[in-house]
Amino acid sequence: MPLDRYINTFNRYLQERFGGRVARISFDTGIPCPWGRCVFCDNAVFVPRGAIVPGRRGWRDRLVFQKKRMVGRYGAHKYLAYFQSGTSTSGDPRKLGRMYGAAARTEDTVGLIVSTRPDYVTEEIVRQVVQSAPSNDFDLWIEIGLQSAHERSLAFLERGHDVASYDTAIDMIHRVGEGRVKVAVHLIAGIPGETSADVLETVRFATRHPVVQGVKIHHLQVYRGTRLADRFESAPFALPEEDEHIVLLGEVIKELPPQVVVMRFFTEAPSARLIAPRWDSNTQELLKKLEEYCKNNTITQGCGRNGCVN
Repeated sequence: MPLDRYINTFNRYLQERFGGRVARISFDTGIPCPWGRCVFCDNAVFVPRGAIVPGRRGWRDRLVFQKKRMVGRYGAHKYLAYFQSGTSTSGDPRKLGRMYGAAARTEDTVGLIVSTRPDYVTEEIVRQVVQSAPSNDFDLWIEIGLQSAHERSLAFLERGHDVASYDTAIDMIHRVGEGRVKVAVHLIAGIPGETSADVLETVRFATRHPVVQGVKIHHLQVYRGTRLADRFESAPFALPEEDEHIVLLGEVIKELPPQVVVMRFFTEAPSARLIAPRWDSNTQELLKKLEEYCKNNTITQGCGRNGCVN
């Protein structure tokens, strides 16, 4: 995609790593999030319907069906097994390891991604992720939801962990992961009370460790039925407009280390579940706007570290 000229996108990374289109197939451990108190969270928004639970009756047939869909939709013949739902490291590590391994060892699967919280990363979980790989060149990722490097923001979101737990988690992954497990960090922009400078501070903090090789950023959204929705409806707070978010992303891109892969800049939610902000553009239109913004402002990933050419 044209955005690849300015940013180290995940699509570009996968193309270079595997020589073709790679699709993500959603898996689920079937275990509810052990925390479940983040004010913004609606798991039904974040996780696609039809996530596969290894070991459940008919799971292999569902996997075959999903792979056929990915061929038809994206022309992809290679896949990443993506445990996206909730906290995918919560539960008995050996049972989870069997799930990771079952998903990773399916035909044409080239990588495993496990999404979690920083306070649910243990040495045994990291070992299980490593052991699930069928070969030494298998792509292994642990995604960690930090969201912000500011304690006041974590308290606002009721994350239930502190900033230090992120450092503990990534140090553990670096040490136990044998150099084979990469970290992708999740960050939220637009948290009430945070400035652009606060977001950039979070980006620098979150990506300073070499084990962090991926980042996902999205703007704060308010979903129906969440406690954040209750707060918003009783005392509305400012949320970013799409043009404001794109300008902020331009600054973020300047600060990101060039080797860090950008997995997401925007998120979409079903209209029936979304309260705010309601933007006019869909994700593809937003990506096009971001591309134009980078082009018009001579922004490339990491250029802010050495001075962007104007």
